[in-house]
Amino acid sequence: MRFFFDNDLSFRIAHALNQLAANDGDEVAALRDRFPQSASDTDWIGSLSSDREDSWVVITGDRGIGKNPVRSEPGERRD
Repeated sequence: MRFFFDNDLSFRIAHALNQLAANDGDEVAALRDRFPQSASDTDWIGSLSSDREDSWVVITGDRGIGKNPVRSEPGERRD
């Protein structure tokens, strides 16, 4: 499995968990590992959701992420 920590959680925790998860073939990445730290939620969520070869489990501390439909349903396009 692949786990993705956004900026609301420490990249250090993600890196430590990645060391443990690697033994089982899993991956844990922090937002700063794949995107600029200033990337908006819609940018990184859109990018991760469009990656059809790899699925990510997103772990966030952002309690408001589910209140914005664009951020909470990344697989659904909104115009």
